[in-house]
Amino acid sequence: MPRKPHPHRSAYRPLVSKLTKLRAQLEKLESSFVKPLDRIHPSYRGSARNLVHYVALRRHDVRRLQRRLSAAGVSSLSNSESAVLANLNAVIDLLRPVAGRPGVNGDPTPPVGLDEGRDIIAQHTRALLGEEPRKRTARIMVTLPTEAATDPDFVTELIRRGMNCARINCAHDTAADWAKMAGHVRRASKQLGLTCKIVMDLGGPKVRTGRIEPGPAVVKWRPVRDRLGRVVTPATVVLRARGRLPAVGLDVAPAATLTLPGRFIAALSVGDTIRFRDTRHASRSLVVTEHGGTFCLAEGRSTAYVTNGTRFRLRRKGKKKALAASPTGIPCEEQGLLLQRGDALMVTRAPIAGREAQLDDHGVISTPASISCTLPRAFAQARRGETVWFDDGRIGGVVESVKDDHVLVRITHAKSGGDRLKAGRGINLPETRMDVGAMTRRDILDLGLVARHADIVGLSFVRSI
Repeated sequence: MPRKPHPHRSAYRPLVSKLTKLRAQLEKLESSFVKPLDRIHPSYRGSARNLVHYVALRRHDVRRLQRRLSAAGVSSLSNSESAVLANLNAVIDLLRPVAGRPGVNGDPTPPVGLDEGRDIIAQHTRALLGEEPRKRTARIMVTLPTEAATDPDFVTELIRRGMNCARINCAHDTAADWAKMAGHVRRASKQLGLTCKIVMDLGGPKVRTGRIEPGPAVVKWRPVRDRLGRVVTPATVVLRARGRLPAVGLDVAPAATLTLPGRFIAALSVGDTIRFRDTRHASRSLVVTEHGGTFCLAEGRSTAYVTNGTRFRLRRKGKKKALAASPTGIPCEEQGLLLQRGDALMVTRAPIAGREAQLDDHGVISTPASISCTLPRAFAQARRGETVWFDDGRIGGVVESVKDDHVLVRITHAKSGGDRLKAGRGINLPETRMDVGAMTRRDILDLGLVARHADIVGLSFVRSI
């Protein structure tokens, strides 16, 4: 079989030329960061230079170049982030002889070598997140809820179940709560002999939607019925003791989880019937199907609405007095503003609770839906015609007008039937030049406490370079 002729050298020359120009862009961007790079500790300066090179690379659409590199049988640079310049140099050096281009003295020296880059990533990963867990390569990070500040057993259980890193979100709760959470993590780690790192994320000047008028504190469940109204699958309800995690894997997601006093949970047995009247005063019941010590599974065969004041009663034969308890901790129902394409949304500068659009007597919108912004000055530089995205791009719009007290956004992007915009969702203004710093005064004040307790400090509002 005749040998396939080798492609002409000229076919490789454009590749070498493109790669050389791309490398020059890396050097150019680095030269604009000479002073900031000089301020970085020498131990991390090489990694910082490599980060600048990576940013320079990502500023270019190299997909076509990558396809051509793959066709040529060399690295496509798809996994070059650990040592960008070293990878570029290696590919150029491979292609030069084939392209008939001799090597050139004075090629830029990479700040991080190929093997060195991978070693640095592994080293920094261990330093930040601890040693690799047994039987898995991924570390598990859990954001601690408010409950973690008052329930050390809850934190201990999380670490026992595999939490390798506890994240404390400093945008929520108080400094005293953060300190308690960190203390619980340290004590539980020592008690169990397991390493658990602490990440504390500074609140930062996050641009998010403000609060919305809350709904009632109620939980609802209903069974699955067939077309004749007969119950096919009862609703599964988890009843758990305060501060405990139900150690169970369910075949189906529970319709609701209720927190009850431990003495009430302990008194239950499989087969018991818990009776109550729901918010509509309808007589309802739950039958206990499984008992796990600190939790129970129960089934309901009717739709029910339960609040924190609902009285659960357990009465057994031969007992004159019924055991009673009420669930606690049911949160207020989170509301959302239903927005459809063509709707108007007022983003207010004042921290006013958001509201649905108001209708007049004829069903016509008299006042558009409104919601506040947690960082009003983010809209200070907004201009008519600029794009606004909400909730990671689920809802989009265009600034229609800018007033002293609000910005009016016309919704242009939402799914058919509308999308609900909830509180605490991100707001992105990609075309607006925002004069917003990466850290707030509160962040700087919080750093003192954070430095005493955290292994890792998270900064959310990093500016683009």
